Amino acid sequence: LEGRRVFDAIALGLFGGLAMLAKYHSVVLILSIALFTLWDREARGLLRTPLPWIASAVALLVFLPHAVWLVANDFITITYAADQGEASL
Repeated sequence: LEGRRVFDAIALGLFGGLAMLAKYHSVVLILSIALFTLWDREARGLLRTPLPWIASAVALLVFLPHAVWLVANDFITITYAADQGEASL
């Protein structure tokens, strides 16, 4: 986003959303980008531009159908993973 191009923001959102579809753990990487943006003085200036909000909206649009499916199916993938962890104890 340092180049401040809309295409880069859309690409960031697209790949962030796709990463969330592939592995829920990618949230850690996405949150690290968000925390860096809040921490760094220069990066904080990006929050006054539409770029991070475009990236967030694109990521949400990519992940939204899966989120709706998760809610409709009682978070089956998350409960399955939690059950597998308990079985090994």
